[in-house]
Amino acid sequence: MKRRLTFFLSSTLLVATLLWAASQGPNNPTLGVNVAGGGVNWANPTNIYASDDARGTAALAASGYSDYLRATGFGFTIPAGATINGIVVGIERSYTGTGTCEDLSVKIVKGGTETGTEKASGAWPTPDDFYDSFGIGTTDLWGTVWTVADINAADFGVSVSATETSGTDTVSARVDHMRITVYYTTAGGVAKRQILNAATLHPAPMQRCEVPLPVGASIPLDVDSRGLLFAHVGLNGHDRLFWVDTGAPTAVSRDLGIPTIGKRTLQTATAFKTVLANVEFARVTLYLGGQHVERPVVVSNLTYMSEALERKVDGVLGYDTLRLFRRVCFDFGKGELTLGR
Repeated sequence: MKRRLTFFLSSTLLVATLLWAASQGPNNPTLGVNVAGGGVNWANPTNIYASDDARGTAALAASGYSDYLRATGFGFTIPAGATINGIVVGIERSYTGTGTCEDLSVKIVKGGTETGTEKASGAWPTPDDFYDSFGIGTTDLWGTVWTVADINAADFGVSVSATETSGTDTVSARVDHMRITVYYTTAGGVAKRQILNAATLHPAPMQRCEVPLPVGASIPLDVDSRGLLFAHVGLNGHDRLFWVDTGAPTAVSRDLGIPTIGKRTLQTATAFKTVLANVEFARVTLYLGGQHVERPVVVSNLTYMSEALERKVDGVLGYDTLRLFRRVCFDFGKGELTLGR
């Protein structure tokens, strides 16, 4: 007897997310500027609006540092009366040159001014761009208090500055894209959650999330206006955006440059037929809310998928990874995906 619960799971999630989404983003900026502060100016600061390999750059001498590169105009429309729960920032950046490049400062912008907790996290990747995530989970308010008006304002955003740390060589700091996701609870709303009991393995009925779940096993979950689910997954030490698709195997983008370990024959389904395909695999470490999963995943060109989803995705979080957990809890009120063994 064939199991068909994976499709049922996908359909159920789609209906639920349309009803209980409580996040917006990641949104893109519409204004990028250099904020003069005694450092090196950023050239082409408006190149940070999209992940398109057009970058804002700062040429840093040995031990030099940049001004702030500030991104604002994110166009949030959080509903009146909502409570702001958390802010997650993604910065796609890299550097070139013989020196080393690190964060000097990463700060949230409130009312047009850099403020709150310092989020500088260390070294920048080289030479390829990677997204790094700033903000812990879905409840990090960056050390300040927020109103809906603060978030929806045109002068809300984020700023980053870089520094050369070798002391002997030069680098070119590069920022390709900056994005923000805001998590909130609507006034009078009830956060609805459901647990899925390893649906692809155990066809048990769905239960409510009041069942105890492991502490620290949650990852940020974004829900767009179409009800599609996107999870922030740690991949080999970097924050990545994965589309959640319970009817597909877990996959990563070939653009990430992860070394492959060979090819396997995989049965895949289209709208019209089931086909066999030889696909490349890589062994990766996924960080899922404090839980590490080492496993082989498909390596694929996800360009067309990103175009169809209208968001650049770094991978697909599929059934073969979710089935490793006894409980999979989608909390649409908090914007969290919780996984429990």
